[in-house]
Amino acid sequence: MTLKRMTRIALIASLCIISRYIFGAFPNVKPITAIFFVMAFDFGFLDAFLTMVICMLVSSFVFGSGIWVYLQVITYTLILGIWWLYKILMTKLLRFDIMKPMVLQALVAGALAFLYGFMIDFMSALLFHLPWWGYMINGFVFNCAHAMSTVLFYPIIFKIFRRFENEKNF
Repeated sequence: MTLKRMTRIALIASLCIISRYIFGAFPNVKPITAIFFVMAFDFGFLDAFLTMVICMLVSSFVFGSGIWVYLQVITYTLILGIWWLYKILMTKLLRFDIMKPMVLQALVAGALAFLYGFMIDFMSALLFHLPWWGYMINGFVFNCAHAMSTVLFYPIIFKIFRRFENEKNF
């Protein structure tokens, strides 16, 4: 791994940590899921995975650590894998120009963000021996907020990353 790649991962992970702190007043309205998706899209699954793991582990020092941090890492890994397969399907198999269907990308990112919340709620209910339907009902509004914020943040972050990608030093 090159120094440039490690620096990019560390800088974007720190951006994710700061954004989690800045948007802390708004439950589940954070740009980090969109950042992870754009990272996976532009730089590959491994870079997105490393960024996500660093973000989750380091931000757990600020927000509290527990078994849920590992649930977040596992769940984000699963949805990043689904996102990666979506990208391969769209670009290589169906030969879409990936810049064109930005609305479709944002909607898929939002659906995966909702799936993330659903999976976290389900695993938490199992882990803490609580009725899963109660977790699902209580978490529905938060999962919708997460999905909508991902849909809104994704095109913005995608364009910012594209702008930096055109630079030689990014």
